[in-house]
Amino acid sequence: MRTILKPFQIIPQIWALFLIYVGIGIVVGQLGILVSLCVCAYHKNVRFVDLLNSNLSAGNFYTFSISLIAAAIVPFLIEYLEKKGDVKFKHFKIVTSVIIVVILMIPMIGFYTVVVSDTTVSPSTVPNSQIDWLQLIFYLFTMGGCVYAFCVSNLDRDYESYAELDNAEVIRLKKSVPKTGGEDSRKNEL
Repeated sequence: MRTILKPFQIIPQIWALFLIYVGIGIVVGQLGILVSLCVCAYHKNVRFVDLLNSNLSAGNFYTFSISLIAAAIVPFLIEYLEKKGDVKFKHFKIVTSVIIVVILMIPMIGFYTVVVSDTTVSPSTVPNSQIDWLQLIFYLFTMGGCVYAFCVSNLDRDYESYAELDNAEVIRLKKSVPKTGGEDSRKNEL
């Protein structure tokens, strides 16, 4: 578990870059939905919670989550295409991308499809009185996943501190260590 959370330790080293990413990539990127909610609530005299429920019933937060995920994994793809064989933390980035896509994006697309098909078949003028907690949970996990992907993409800034996360480096080190031959008392190869 400690290895999985280790990428977050880079944040203090890239604090300014991290604040720019969170400020522009996440907050400003989501500002449209928040401003529209506030403006509609102010001008139409509708309760903010009702507007939030209306956006949830339309699946807007699923849409924003999916776009955040796409924006988070694009830097990995660009790095693969640019550097080809010399990508640091390649396996870690692949696993991060797969986990984000499989655990967050694919289920969200499924849920979003259901939400949209429900709203297009029977449009409702009265917002649902129930909050779609699953959509909000996905939304929050997506933000966390994006921050995690950002941290993973910046691990090479301090390669020595995070080299054990780079499978290619571990494999290279194992190959460079000469085998002594033999076994220990538990029949492990030395």
